[in-house]
Amino acid sequence: MDCGYSEKFSFIGEWYDHNTNLTQNFVVHYFPSDSSIELFDVKNRKTFLRRSIVEGLSADEFHIDGSIKVYARLIKLTDYGNEYTKRKLGKSVERAFAMIKPVSNDHLGDIIQCIQDRNYKIKQLKMSLLTKDSALQACQSIRDDQNLESILNDITSGPVIGLELVCQNAVQRWNSDMSEINTHLCEKYNQNHSESAPNKYFYGSGNLDDALHVKFDLSYFFPTGKLKSLGPTMAPSMINCTCCVIKPHAIRDGNLGKIIKAITDERFVIMTMKMFYMDNVSAAEFYEVYKGVVPDYMGMVAELISGPCVAMEIVGPADVNTPVEFRKLVGPIDPDMARQIRPHTLRARFGSTRTQNAVHCSDLPEDGVLEVEYFFKILD
Repeated sequence: MDCGYSEKFSFIGEWYDHNTNLTQNFVVHYFPSDSSIELFDVKNRKTFLRRSIVEGLSADEFHIDGSIKVYARLIKLTDYGNEYTKRKLGKSVERAFAMIKPVSNDHLGDIIQCIQDRNYKIKQLKMSLLTKDSALQACQSIRDDQNLESILNDITSGPVIGLELVCQNAVQRWNSDMSEINTHLCEKYNQNHSESAPNKYFYGSGNLDDALHVKFDLSYFFPTGKLKSLGPTMAPSMINCTCCVIKPHAIRDGNLGKIIKAITDERFVIMTMKMFYMDNVSAAEFYEVYKGVVPDYMGMVAELISGPCVAMEIVGPADVNTPVEFRKLVGPIDPDMARQIRPHTLRARFGSTRTQNAVHCSDLPEDGVLEVEYFFKILD
């Protein structure tokens, strides 16, 4: 590690401990030269974490109201720690709110991949059902739209997907990219977008020059701390289902949309999904059945807490046993073996090692309901 001078950015951060309902405050120092972090405990006035390299962190994660994951702690950045940081980073990285309207299941992967291909970092993602009342709360800027009733009917006709997108000048960029992606998808699926559906696939935060709308929409869709349980949700079906978790490395590699498309291309339906940031306790509990049985157990836990993962409830066609057939699509645990004997499976296409093998899926039919319940009724 460089012991000489290196640029340092400082933020005020807070970590909410759900077990104790207490908030711990830190000064967070970030060194972009080697992606290392140092934490100073404000209350106890002492160093909490000496400068350490944290895998998976990038400079675009450091912005006000953003969150970073440091050794299983999800720390929210609430303010700049000094004027230098504010001057250097204050106007570069932003958050934008995007909402994918109710769409055909087989279009979903393409839509998300279009977003990823434009270098947005997806910080949060959640599938939800909105009522007209909750839609008005979730989408502040539609209140004054002359086509309000039509818009409400549109975004309450099925599940929507809320996204928090992060990049430089995200609000302005998304305003432009939203229209371009919409046009591209309408042309791909031979749908009219010029008159009847000028923005068929997305809702964006109204007047996107007004960052206040973005902040309201994000805070409603993705509440934090003690308000976390108040956001819109979607109950899993728990019928003929299985659980699939897209692992952090696959998301970092830009394959979230591709994996979703590969799943829906095989006639599986995603009934609900959400992005989770797992901590050590939750990841170890989820993988507990493998402890002492699978030699990769510790590596599996380490991978699951290394960044955001996306959990999904998967349901197959009525005439198939979902857990059994979906496991065939996922493939062998070792991607190298999968590429040799089942090259079209998810792990063969998107995995790299036994622990970074793209996706987790339920091993046994009876485990599917239990794992879906763990994510969407216990963790959520």
